[in-house]
Amino acid sequence: MESDAAMTEDLIAYNIIPLDAPTITNTIVSFPEVQAAVSALKYFQGLPKLPGDFSIPATRNADMLDFLQCIFGFQKDNICNQREHVVHLLANEQSQLRILEETEPILDEAAVRNVFMKSLGNYINWCTYLCIQPAFSNPQDVNREKMLLFVSLNFLIWGEAANIRFLPECLCYLFHHMVRELDEMLRQQIATAQPANSCKSENGVSFLDQIISPLYEIVAAEAANNDNGRAPHSAWRNYDDFNEYFWSLHCFELGWPLKTSSSFFHKPKPRSKNLLKSGGSKHRGKTSFVEHRTFLHLYHSFHRLWIFLFMMFQGLTIIAFNNGHFNSKTIREVLSLGPTFVVMKFCESVLDILMMYGAYSTTRSVAVSRVFLRFLWFSLASVFICFLYVKALQEESKLNGNSVVLRIYVFVLGIYAGVHVFLSSLMRIPACHQLTNRCDHWRLVRFVKWMHQEHYYVGRGMYERTTDFIKYMLFWLVVLGAKFSFAYFLQIKPLVEPTQKIVGFTDLKYSWHDLVSRNNHNALAVASLWAPVVAIYLLDIYVFYTIVSAVVGFLLGARDR
Repeated sequence: MESDAAMTEDLIAYNIIPLDAPTITNTIVSFPEVQAAVSALKYFQGLPKLPGDFSIPATRNADMLDFLQCIFGFQKDNICNQREHVVHLLANEQSQLRILEETEPILDEAAVRNVFMKSLGNYINWCTYLCIQPAFSNPQDVNREKMLLFVSLNFLIWGEAANIRFLPECLCYLFHHMVRELDEMLRQQIATAQPANSCKSENGVSFLDQIISPLYEIVAAEAANNDNGRAPHSAWRNYDDFNEYFWSLHCFELGWPLKTSSSFFHKPKPRSKNLLKSGGSKHRGKTSFVEHRTFLHLYHSFHRLWIFLFMMFQGLTIIAFNNGHFNSKTIREVLSLGPTFVVMKFCESVLDILMMYGAYSTTRSVAVSRVFLRFLWFSLASVFICFLYVKALQEESKLNGNSVVLRIYVFVLGIYAGVHVFLSSLMRIPACHQLTNRCDHWRLVRFVKWMHQEHYYVGRGMYERTTDFIKYMLFWLVVLGAKFSFAYFLQIKPLVEPTQKIVGFTDLKYSWHDLVSRNNHNALAVASLWAPVVAIYLLDIYVFYTIVSAVVGFLLGARDR
């Protein structure tokens, strides 16, 4: 390496492939796929000529990375490193396809396209998520030279981004505008390469100074307010907060070149230690996570499990009080699950609003809008469905009553339940994820999915295989089947007869008869009888989960042995 470094001061001696100097000690350079990769990066027809004062090592010819360095002002060492990086990627991809001939080796089109799709996959997904066209329109229509030019630009941005690498969608935003700027230059067919407006200043052209430095400074200023990691998240913006900004079309308000006067770049005022210890709530209007920890736990439990458990308890209780007979009376009472569901979803939407109290000023307007739209929807749905059910019961109780209202109620409830089950299936069955993602460009589909579940960029493509999902579903069917069988036969059904007898007692006298049990069918006595059962019902799912997990683990262990 020392002898190679002595040949030219432009050489980075510690690079695996010393492309800027001749070498006889490194045989990697002689591999056909490496030679083909180096040749593929050469200056192609259509690129403006480099200025006469642009320095290039005498040991090699100019290539497209030199052109990118000239117009965007990337640092010299970054250019050397990413040139080697791209050559490695192309050579490795080619080696997986076929061995090239040693005379005039040329990369396969498939190798170039594979590197292009792998390197820019996150950018393409980002554009799809935001429903915008990629800067190069259809990826399938990009020619070989431009694919390599865009891949090189992408890695040069990443190589010089420093800590902004932790904002991958921010890098997508930079790449999107820089490709458009680059395409505009190529369309103008200028003779000599000119510095890009986004990176140009009075002191020259520099991607680091004009693009990365403003972003880094605002991130660093926010990090300085974290009290060495002890401040709550409400007191400062971290990497996730910054990156989340680029998950919506609002990020395009930054413009190009970057508008440093935007509120995004406003540096926070240094906070005193006392304010940091108080959680910064006066500044941000947000309540500390620690204060809401218990409430959030209860909320998520309610959201994920309680609605289902309460509805099953109600259904099993109705069946038990009808002695397991599925007649018209039983079905009519089971239909009361409709009002129960919408009322509990209304309670959930109220909890959404309460849990976000204090965070409205710093939460995205889209997220706040979703919370209030869900509240409005479930308010109207609960009132309408409860009204229909009550009217249906009133019609049924009349001597000459007809079932028209009941039929309307069943029809409305069937449509509502069908749509809800259909959307839940699309959002949870792995095989349906790709289908729904392809329909994201339709505004109605995006709106319905957004109302059903918050739309996030991160993790949207992460889901288990269909076979794993089926195994997981079967496991929980066994757990819940055991739990509900136990609840019905050993908890609920044995209490039916005692409950009916207690309700039928009319001559019971209590010490506080006027307060406790007058004209209420001994309701408090019934409540005290059922309270332990309900408590056990809500908690014993953990017992059945443990039992089934142990049985499954034992069977799998026995099979392996």
